Amino acid sequence: MELAGDTEEEPTRQPAALTGGERLKYLRAQRRWTQPQLARRFQAVGAWYLGAPKWTSSLVSMISKWEGDTVVPDSYNLHILAEALNVRVTEVGFPVDPHYVHPPRRATPLQAD
Repeated sequence: MELAGDTEEEPTRQPAALTGGERLKYLRAQRRWTQPQLARRFQAVGAWYLGAPKWTSSLVSMISKWEGDTVVPDSYNLHILAEALNVRVTEVGFPVDPHYVHPPRRATPLQAD
């Protein structure tokens, strides 16, 4: 017998239980950013290190693959992504290589072509 208010609903998944791609999408949605907005932020942060893909459309495609759990970002991109989102790299939700050494921040950003 089912009582009023006693319905079976699927529990809402907490951010910690999300896949890496779902977690990335969650973090982006929290900021109310579109994929192109995150791509531009990623480019801006990447300019302080070794760079990022020049074309926003390439980055949007890459972000879409990350969010769909089709592809996992490499260590460099994962660190740039975390900085772009202003979170610790472990908060993004993808596996972190403990041996990876991120390049130092440049004195000036790389110039866009």
